[in-house]
Amino acid sequence: MGDKHYNQFTYTENANISEYKLLQFLEAVSIGVFVIDAKTGYPYYANQKAQQLLGQGILPGAKTHELADVYKVYIENTDELYPPEKMPIVEALQGKTANVSNMEIQHEDKRIPIEVWGSPIFDQAGQVAYAVATFQDISERKQAEADRIELAQEKASKQLALRYGNEIKAKNIALTRLNQEKNEFLGIVAHDLKNPLSAIRGYAEEIQEYIDDMSKEEIVDFTQKICSISRQTTDLIVNLLDVNVIESGKINLSLANENVVNIAQNLVKNYIGHAKSKNISLNFHSAATEYHAFTDQHILRQVLDNLISNAVKYSPHGKNIYIQLSKNSDVIRCEIKDEGPGISQTEQQQLFGKFTRLTPKPTAGEHSTGLGLFIVKKLVEIIRGKVWCESELGKGTLFVVELPQ
Repeated sequence: MGDKHYNQFTYTENANISEYKLLQFLEAVSIGVFVIDAKTGYPYYANQKAQQLLGQGILPGAKTHELADVYKVYIENTDELYPPEKMPIVEALQGKTANVSNMEIQHEDKRIPIEVWGSPIFDQAGQVAYAVATFQDISERKQAEADRIELAQEKASKQLALRYGNEIKAKNIALTRLNQEKNEFLGIVAHDLKNPLSAIRGYAEEIQEYIDDMSKEEIVDFTQKICSISRQTTDLIVNLLDVNVIESGKINLSLANENVVNIAQNLVKNYIGHAKSKNISLNFHSAATEYHAFTDQHILRQVLDNLISNAVKYSPHGKNIYIQLSKNSDVIRCEIKDEGPGISQTEQQQLFGKFTRLTPKPTAGEHSTGLGLFIVKKLVEIIRGKVWCESELGKGTLFVVELPQ
């Protein structure tokens, strides 16, 4: 460049550094420097680094709106020329400072990403004398950012794969467990239905074949057996349906302010006949004539019915059963205690499981599905209550149900 260009850089007469040294500094810096003369609007100066990045020197007659086309400047990752009005050097001509990092320069057969800063240079009158753009190749930074994003995505993908892998593993374990439960369920149901149905068929065929030779008493005995076995089968089917409804979450609650004393008393009356047949005494006691709970009457009746039925079923002949109601703090407490053989601590842990068959057996050949207490536990939880068992071997068993008032 000639002296004329140097002089245009100097707008203060008492410069602290010579124009020649200033030019040397500009040529030595590792970033591109590009200058536009604000008076003419044409390119004025480009240092060696700028010319290297741009692929050519300054074109003194190039207008500002032609810069993107002349120097092949594009919006990052597109084939669209960079809008002239958004170029930092053009904004600098308007007295503004600007910075962008979404530019690319076509350099031979490749695109170079650059970051650009635009700054105005003012004269003594405060007018823009020059617009300076400094820019640098940010290929390494872009590559580092891309590598970081790729690494983060790879890490996220691995974490996602690990999470999904763990989820799939957990689901496979759950499916295996459900399949085992299904097989166990089918085996128990097949056994518990096959035997009574075979017995019913056998009794019916015997009556059909020998009815002419049978006395009335024999026919009545056979029909009573058929009725008894039919009830057992019906109980099993009802329990299975109850389990299905509970586990599918399709129970419809009908909550109301119910008198628990009336419900319990009526259930005790229903079991007096069965208890007498085993010489068992049912003892009911309530500290008050009314204890009200906001609950579902049908569900509560099913819970207490099951517990009283079990007490009668598993109690030895000639024993007592105590059903007691009381109020404790903010709960109504229902206790059903028998004088049976009791339940070991180990078996108490399994007590409310599905298809649980424990050591104690019904004392008069009654049938047990192994589902009753499982249903009790689920139903009590549905009405926001609690149920548990207290027992020692040889000292009977106490079942406690607590209901919120």
